[in-house]
Amino acid sequence: MTVKACHISVQDVDGRWHQLGAGALRGVWPESIELVSDEGGPKTATFELHREPEVAWPDLGAYAPMEAHVGGRLRWTGRIIDAPTRSAERVISVQAEGWQAHLDDDLYERIYVHTR
Repeated sequence: MTVKACHISVQDVDGRWHQLGAGALRGVWPESIELVSDEGGPKTATFELHREPEVAWPDLGAYAPMEAHVGGRLRWTGRIIDAPTRSAERVISVQAEGWQAHLDDDLYERIYVHTR
C-alpha cells in the first residue's frame, strides 16, 4: 500500500494561504493527520504541529480556513476550531471542523402561529 503525501494549508488574517512546512512556514510540519468525511462532506480533522507554541500564530486563530491536499488533490476543507498547546513537547494539537458545520452557525427562532 502506498501512502500519499498530505499537505495542509491555512489562511492567515490577511487572506493569504500558507502551506505548512514550506515557504515562510518551513520547519513547521504536521503529523498524525486524521481527516474524516461523511455523506455531508468534510467533517473533522486533527493533526499535531511541531513549532513554538508560545508564539502567536495568526493562521491558527479560531475559524481560520484550512485545506488538506492528498496526493496533490484537494480532499478536505474546513476551519480550525481549537489549537491547544503542549509547551513541554513544543506541540500544538489542531482540531478543525468541515464546512458542513457552518450550517449550524446560523441560529433561527421557531415561530408557531395558532389561530382558531
